[in-house]
Amino acid sequence: MKHLPPRSRYNLLLATFLVCCIPGLLEAQESVESVSEDPIHEELRALRKEVLDAFKKKDIDRLLECLHEDVVITLQNAEVCEGHEEVRAFHDRMSEGEDRSVQSQETVFEVDDLSIIYGDDTAVARGSIQDDFKLTAGMEFQLQSRWSATLVKEDDRWLVASFHASTNMFENGVSDLMLKWNAIKVGGIALLAGIFITVVVSKLRSRRSS
Repeated sequence: MKHLPPRSRYNLLLATFLVCCIPGLLEAQESVESVSEDPIHEELRALRKEVLDAFKKKDIDRLLECLHEDVVITLQNAEVCEGHEEVRAFHDRMSEGEDRSVQSQETVFEVDDLSIIYGDDTAVARGSIQDDFKLTAGMEFQLQSRWSATLVKEDDRWLVASFHASTNMFENGVSDLMLKWNAIKVGGIALLAGIFITVVVSKLRSRRSS
């Protein structure tokens, strides 16, 4: 081999690499692809798709079908709903009728990773939420939250047994809105005080001049 020209030696080494190494790489790739994902994850994806579609369309009946009858839901405002009746009541109060609190809501759910599976009938999912709220009172704000959910399989169906959402108590859309409102109030009070002082000073000067 040492008597071969440099280019010929390079081509021979390359050919040797392809013949000896590529089959091993392909075999390793096939072994990775052959590791099948737990079929439970696909079942959980189907549940997530149904929940999100029902939530987006405000179809409370379809949504409740995805929730365990003893579901416990903790929301960003620290309100806790237990069971279907309380979930429905919360939905109606916040999103239905002329007296509803929320005029419109755009929500994006993100999942961190595959659910953690415990046995054959329990799983835990987690991720993030971005909400864009427009309240009936006219206020608009964005809220970033974290969420986690416990899922159980009952009668061969996956259901949401609990859902918890929380937001950063120091930095969120509501606290930012309150800071802006406080700033407006302080500015308004300062403006009124300035006008009052100006009027008083003007009257005092008028009396002195007369």
